Amino acid sequence: MVVISQRHEKAGFQNSVKSSLVKGVWTGMQREIGIREEGREPIWLRDLRRMVDSIPQNQLIGIRNRALLVVGWAGAMRRSEIVSLNVVDLTFTREGLVILLRKSKTDQAGEGQEIALPYGSHPFTDNCS
Repeated sequence: MVVISQRHEKAGFQNSVKSSLVKGVWTGMQREIGIREEGREPIWLRDLRRMVDSIPQNQLIGIRNRALLVVGWAGAMRRSEIVSLNVVDLTFTREGLVILLRKSKTDQAGEGQEIALPYGSHPFTDNCS
């Protein structure tokens, strides 16, 4: 509906999406079929461990990939958030790691958000960084 609305306005037509008829139909459809979005299945810890175990540990790229997987999982980060990280966005403290997310799907304005990840007590988490 957003795309239809934008196209109508750009072409100079009256935006029918804002009409009470269209709004009423949309509300009825939402009531009938619901508005819950289907998300993806999360990666569970046992799956993460299997993924990390399959990555070579003796190469720099393998160490990087393992760290990205563990940090992304521990911070509950989206793929787009992980790939946007830069070294300057990481602050190592005595307690763990603080990650600055400069922008995300839920922060389109780019206010930024800090995610704190305490050091792990399990060899799995400590050896992956």
